[in-house]
Amino acid sequence: MRKYFWVGICVILAAFAPLASADSATGNTTVSVTVGPEASLTVDTATTTLTTTGTVFNDYTGTTNLTYKIRTSTGSGSGSITAQVQADFATNGPSVAGGDLTYTCTVSSPGTACSQQTASTSAATPVATFGADAHSADSGNSASTTWTLKNRPQIKTGTYSVTVTYTISAT
Repeated sequence: MRKYFWVGICVILAAFAPLASADSATGNTTVSVTVGPEASLTVDTATTTLTTTGTVFNDYTGTTNLTYKIRTSTGSGSGSITAQVQADFATNGPSVAGGDLTYTCTVSSPGTACSQQTASTSAATPVATFGADAHSADSGNSASTTWTLKNRPQIKTGTYSVTVTYTISAT
């Protein structure tokens, strides 16, 4: 008898199961985002080796390649890439402070490249500028600095190096 009782209970529960799952509810959400200005920079050339060719005392040259991503605000937005030498070359070497290290720039659109610049240890110097509503490609855009180092006879022989820090910003 008990067996039939439990079988009966199971049959009754099974009959009401579809009614219990027939209830449903829905809800909504609004997905919202505020997209602001952003910028990122990758220095593609970890070490830029300066070389000289041709006749005696020609200047040393070399190129540092960069990849940047940028989005500036519409209206009054702007952006920039700058470079700053962290400390001068060693004593008896070339002199950043003396104006021995200069560079020119190339920047793909939407950037505007700098004119020839003298590198500095005391201030960041321009590489590129960006106007309002500037947008790079999703994969990034290219830029570069081509360095020129004066090959002065007074420089003692040896290996010299400096660290250059690039900074990108967007508003």
